[in-house]
Order: sequence, then C-alpha cells, then structure tokens
Amino acid sequence: MDKIIEQLNMKPVEILIPDYIIEQWQQLLEMMLSSNFSDIVLLNKLKSADYKYLGRAFQDQQEIAIDELTIITQQFSDCLEQEDQRIKKKIAEKVYINSDLAADDIFYLGLPVRWPQGKIFAVLSFYSRDCSLWKTSNLNQIEFAINLIESNLKLIYQNNFNSNLNDYYSKLIDILPVGVLIENEQGIILKANEELEQITGFTKSELIGSSIFETLVPENNSANARQDIKKILADNILSQRIFSQDKFSTEKYLYLQEQKINLPDNSIGIVSIQTDITDKVMIEKQVVDLLNKQKILLDSIDIQIWFADDINHYGIVNEARAEFLGLAKEEIRGKKITEVMQEDKSIQSCLASNRFVFETKQKYHVEEKIKNHTGDLRTLAVTKTPILNEDNKVDAIVCTAVDITEQRRQEAKIKYASYHDSLTELYNRSFMEKEINDFDCKDNLPISVIMIDLNGLKLVNDTYGHLAGDNLLQKMAAILKNSCRNSDIVVRWGGDEFVILLPKTKQKNLEEVISRINTKLADNYLLEAGSKIPLSAAIGSAIKSEVYQNIFDILDQAEEIMYKNKLTESKSVKSNIVNSLLRTLSEKSQETGQHSTRMAKLAIKIAKKMQLSTIEINKLILIAKLHDIGKTVIPESILNKKTELTEEEWRIIRNHPAVGHRILNATEEFSHISGEVLSHHEFWDGSGYPRGLKGEEIPLLARIIAIVDAYDVMTNKQSYKAPLSKSAALAEIESCSGSQFDPELVELFIKIMKNVVKIK
Repeated sequence: MDKIIEQLNMKPVEILIPDYIIEQWQQLLEMMLSSNFSDIVLLNKLKSADYKYLGRAFQDQQEIAIDELTIITQQFSDCLEQEDQRIKKKIAEKVYINSDLAADDIFYLGLPVRWPQGKIFAVLSFYSRDCSLWKTSNLNQIEFAINLIESNLKLIYQNNFNSNLNDYYSKLIDILPVGVLIENEQGIILKANEELEQITGFTKSELIGSSIFETLVPENNSANARQDIKKILADNILSQRIFSQDKFSTEKYLYLQEQKINLPDNSIGIVSIQTDITDKVMIEKQVVDLLNKQKILLDSIDIQIWFADDINHYGIVNEARAEFLGLAKEEIRGKKITEVMQEDKSIQSCLASNRFVFETKQKYHVEEKIKNHTGDLRTLAVTKTPILNEDNKVDAIVCTAVDITEQRRQEAKIKYASYHDSLTELYNRSFMEKEINDFDCKDNLPISVIMIDLNGLKLVNDTYGHLAGDNLLQKMAAILKNSCRNSDIVVRWGGDEFVILLPKTKQKNLEEVISRINTKLADNYLLEAGSKIPLSAAIGSAIKSEVYQNIFDILDQAEEIMYKNKLTESKSVKSNIVNSLLRTLSEKSQETGQHSTRMAKLAIKIAKKMQLSTIEINKLILIAKLHDIGKTVIPESILNKKTELTEEEWRIIRNHPAVGHRILNATEEFSHISGEVLSHHEFWDGSGYPRGLKGEEIPLLARIIAIVDAYDVMTNKQSYKAPLSKSAALAEIESCSGSQFDPELVELFIKIMKNVVKIK
C-alpha cells in the first residue's frame, strides 16, 4: 500500500507560462508606463532575479541601477511572506505603500500577484521619484492590471491541472491491484491497465482498439456477454463470478463489476473492474469439500453433536443426535428444548447445564440417564463447551454426547463378576476381603459369623460329574440366601465353603438362622440320574460383641467349630450318601440287596476254604455289597434294556467300575475297597475292563467277586433272560476258566458248589 501511495503522490512542477501570455503582459506594462503612472514598472517572479516580465520601456530608464531595484523588491517579498509590521498602509487589500523601503529619492510600490490557490506568483513593482502620481484613480488601474494577470494565471493553472489530473488518473488506474477495462458501446477496448494484462495474458497494445469478442470473450459465451452489455447500457450494475480462460488457455475464475460511464467525448461507455479470484475459488472449493467431508464425518459417527444457540434453543445437530431424539435434523434446529425433548427430568437437566455454561463460561461434563425416542433408557456422557467471542461472551455451546450404555453395562458385569461367584451368584471372597473392614464397625455390633462346609461335594463330583456338583452348590447357595435377611452378606468362601456375615445379630437370632438352614437342608435333595441325594453341611458360628475384637479372629473361631462338627459328622454323612445311592440303584435296576447278600455268602465260602483272614472276609462282604455302586449313574433305560445294547450303551456300562472307584475313594469308610471294585470286571487273560489287567495283576478279592457275581446273575432271573440251572452255570464258569476267570479259583469254586444245595 505504501508503494501505491508513493506512486499516487503528485510532485510539484513549474508551470510554464505560454509565450503569447508573456507578450500580453509586456503590452500591459508598456501601457502603464505610457500613462505616466510610474517611472519604472516591473513584473518579476517571487524571489527571482529573472526579469522575464520586464517592461520594454525600462531600457529608457538606465539611470536607475537594476541591482538596487532587485534589493528593494526582495525586501518587499520578504515582508509579504513574514507579514512584517513595517508595512504602513494597505489599499484595496492588495496594494502596499512602504516609505521605509525607499532608496535615495525613489519611492516603491509593490503589489503581489497570486495563483488561484492563494500562493504568490510574482510581484508587480512600481518605482517613482514622485509618489504623488499614485492617486486613487491610478490605483484602480493597477488593480485592474493585477486582476487581468491573475485571470491569466487562473486559466493557465486550470489547464495545467486538468492535464496533470488526466496523467494522475491514468497512473492511478495502472497501479490498481484489479484489472480495469474501459470499452465503448460496441465492445471496443479503449483503456486497459497493467493488472488486466496479468489477468488476460494480453498486452495493452493487443487489447486497446480490439473488440472484447476478439480477445477476452470465449465464442461459446458471446451471446451472454452481449446480453450483459445491453443490461449495463440500460443502467444496470452487474456483479458476477465467471469462469474464463486467458490467452494461454489457463483456466481462471474472475469477479466482474461493470457499469455504464460517460466518456470524455460525451459518448457512452462501460467500465469493467475485474478481479482474479482463482485462488480464492480454489480455497473455497477446498473449504466446501472439507466441510462436506466434515459433515459426512459428523453425520456418520455415533457421537451425538449439537449446538445450543442460547439456554433454551437448539442450533444445528448431527444425524446421531437427531436419531436419538427421533426427529429429522431440520425439525430440531431453532426449536425450544421443551419442544424437542419429552421427559421433564431430562429437560430440566439440559436447561440447567446450558445455563451453567452460559453464565460461568466453563466446560461442563455430566453422565446422565436419558430416554431416547423409543423410551429406552440410555446412559450418555455429555460434555458442553462454551464458544467465546472477541468480547469474551458466550456465543453458543457445542455439545457432545457419547452413548456409554453398553460400556457401563460391561463395566457393571465386570464389577459384578469381580465381586460375585459366577456359579452361585453369591458374593465371592474378594468382595468380602474388600468390604469386611467397612462392615466391621460399631454400628453393626453384634456381628455374627457363620461358616458352612457343604458335605459330599467331592462324592457327588466323582459320582455324577462336576455339573451335578455345580447343581449341589447352587442348591446350597439358594438355601443360604433364603435363610438370611437382606442385610446379611452371604459369601462363597471357596470350594464347598460358605461364610455368612450377619450385622446386629445376637445369639438367639443367630441360632434361628442356623436352624432355618438345617431345616431347609433336611427338606431338600439333589436329584441326579434318578438318585435322591440328601443335602447336609457342617456349620460353625461365632459372635463379635465388642469393638476391640478382631473380626478375623471371629472368622477363625467359626471355622474351627465348623471343622470340629465336620469331623464328627463326616462318616455318617458319607455313609448316608452311599446308602442312598444303593437304594437308588436297587429301585431302578435288578441290583437288589438279595443279590449282594448271596454274593457275600458264596464269597465267604471261598475265603474260608482259602483260609483268608477275618479282615479279608469283611472286605469281601463290603465289596459284594458295593461292587456295582457305580451303576447309579447309568440311566435306568440302559440298565433294564431287554434287547442288545449298542456300542455307546456298552461304553457307558463298562464305565461303572471307574465310577464306583471314585465314589468309594471319596469316603474314608469305603476307600480301602475301591481298588477291588475298580477291578471286578478285569479278565484273567487281560481282555477285561477298565484297565485291561491280567492274571495276578488283578486283586485276589476282585477275582473272587467276579466268579460269584457271574454265578449269581446266571442262576437268578434277569429282565433279559431266564435263570440257568446250577450245573449249567458251573459249566459256563468252567468254560471261561483261564480266559475270564482265575482257573484255580474256578476249580475251588466248583468243588465248593458241589456240596451247596442253594444260596439264599
């Protein structure tokens, strides 16, 4: 801009006076001399020794030295500029008589001649030996002369100014940062500036005198251009953006401002102001493209975004917010919050947060539950940020809401899982260890603690599998929860152990809770594979009555009592479970008590013949009683099937020795015979099951049981066949000697059975 201003400033230049004017002034001076008004008349430029306007009559006045006159005139000029107080008299505001400036006997009269703008151009000086010549009438003549000269100056000045002004405007147009084109009504270019050269690629010489239709207007746009000329000549001012190409076919975007003007020759023309906006248009396109991408982005993301123009009204919203509200985006913008949101609680919360941001100018964040348009309660993380203007006032609020419903649900699940046992839904040990210090407070005294150990879990797991054991644990958990109050904390401590913390519970109330647990245990059974397994548990309890008592010491006391009770009750509990299993087996198959009794009698005969110890004989009696306890897990449909078993059904049948082994191993009372029960279906030749033992690898008592079991089954009625006679059964056993049965035991058994009439 400084460069432009520098070029626009007009430098003062000397205005030349035409020769014909100088000649007129010479004639004026001679006329004044001829009127005997003065001895000498001079018209000289201010502060100049150049007497261009010296009257020709001056040549007759040689007795006055020119240097003296110069000094006098110069002094007068200085007085004019300084407004010296020695100027004594003023006549007609232009004529000054100054006797102080007289030299010798010469009197001086000086009058300033001025340019139209008031500056002094020259001094009209009169020199005379007799000042009485300067009468009023003569002074009027002098004033006329000055007016005439100043009129000439005014005309000269105006002509010079007009010429300079034309040059000035021409220069101004050339340095303007926009293209300027002046054309006539026919579109002939009369004027073009330098910037237009840059825009169009044409030089001034190529443009001026040519038609715009030959140079600037593409052929395919000439019709539109002619219509535009008509509109402009009809006094319309056109402003438009056009697509164009320069001389070198470079594509450009121009902004045109065009209107009608009067040309110097009084004809009509058009001025066209052209701005190259190619870069701006490209930027605009990039911005529009970016905005479109941002709009697509904002509308494609799941985050809800909207503006609040004030506390009560919605601004623009994205697709996610509109979808949440169940409205189109256009239906929301400008609407009141009360017109868009339905739930009063949500409306008040939204208005309150808007008010907070507008008034405090601070960001606001809240997590709140809001119903969407379908009525589904969603958890939203809402953030509201103020948009501040230059005056530090809030213009609007940009709001975002992230639906974190699923995130919070997952977090709740994780938290629940971290503090709950997944199988029983009870609190777990981690929860209790975390919360027990808060629970252990004076307000909760007395605090009662119950420790429970579920009986028979291992036996059920080994008999029916861990799924049955899980069912047993779930039944136990349900009994404990139903026996307690809402304020009590029931915890699965680990494995088959449970803990109950009971706040504000005295001894009497504690005993009532334990009584309810025992009653419910007695009334419930685990029904598994047709078996009815009784529930029982060892229970211990203790009470913290004083603040100083350590809650963990109370837990240890309850646990110690529980283990004492478990040791006392364990044997009878497991025996009850085994007996229950045997009853179940008897109820759903032909494995009756008579079968095991007959087997025991036959086994005792062999044992005595072999002179086995009493201990071995007692083991045989137990083995005979419990050898098929593993069949309790076999479905009744397989046990009593009258047709041939499938391969899968045989697989299930062959698994019962291993199940029986696990059951008996889980009880201290019967674990010592578990190995014989596991082996009672092994064959002497190694083709039996489940381990394929052979010969004396098979325990002796298991070999005895195998023979008596086979004999009793063959000689007694079965669901799938009639009984064999004694001789036929013995013959069958003898035929299997050395393959299925121990040959020595077969030989002994046949000898014994020859003397036995019938086993009952």
